Amino acid sequence: MLPLLYPASADDILLFGLHGFAMSRLSGSWVGMKIVPDVADATFSARPLSLPVPIIEPDIKVPDTGLHNRWPEMPIEQEMRQLDYRLPAIAAYCDANPLDEIRHRDGRSRIGIVAAGKSWNDLQEALRLLGLAPGDLERLGIALFKLAMVWPLQQAVQDFASGLEDVIVVEEKGPLVEDQLRAGLYGRTDAPRIFGKTAGDGSVLFKATGELYPELIARGLGKLLAERFPAEAFAVAMEKLPPTGVSLSLESPVSAIRKPFFCSGCPHNRSTVVPEGSRALAGIGCGSCG
Repeated sequence: MLPLLYPASADDILLFGLHGFAMSRLSGSWVGMKIVPDVADATFSARPLSLPVPIIEPDIKVPDTGLHNRWPEMPIEQEMRQLDYRLPAIAAYCDANPLDEIRHRDGRSRIGIVAAGKSWNDLQEALRLLGLAPGDLERLGIALFKLAMVWPLQQAVQDFASGLEDVIVVEEKGPLVEDQLRAGLYGRTDAPRIFGKTAGDGSVLFKATGELYPELIARGLGKLLAERFPAEAFAVAMEKLPPTGVSLSLESPVSAIRKPFFCSGCPHNRSTVVPEGSRALAGIGCGSCG
């Protein structure tokens, strides 16, 4: 029951971090961030640590005992506070301070693609591999939704999906977002068809095991889009993709090589120098850098 933000870049980490603190202080709930190695270990240019717009604190319902844990308190009381007060406060905060990003959504939109974090970055590369520029997406009626909070799913993504014919959820591992979106739209007359881990025929679309890299996303998207837009050259683009199990990013030459060294200012760069003729044996850590 922990709200979870999923940044796609260093910029997102700074932005979501500031909002995460504010969200937690307002609601009394912990707020987590999912930061995977592809984001944490990458190189990004981040803007100065400031918010583009001031934080808005919405009016929320607060119990007589407050929103924070206290002692003594039974687990059933903590559960009631989290479900009945904190999570609704999180939803109110997200409504007042939108963190999601919507692209190319207009009256012509027929298909929506939803992704977050690393999968959002991989989706952009997959679209490039399929030859889909922003103008092509608008011409074909394909809208994109960059999701900020992957749990609990907020109303904004349901509003985005309403009225579309199809929604494709691109996410690594299990169907966390897909299942929430399907449950939220169930029974609505304007609910679209939802595709994610599997296609309409039950075949695997975006696998739930291992790494989901851009080439695999391009194959899954190309399969669906080729059925809906037979006049487009998706089949030709897919023929140019490497064999399944091969990623172009893994095969590309390394642009920069950095020799392992100590963090700037670390005293270990003097205290752990290995004597001449000796050998350093260490596990994970900086002990062998000397």
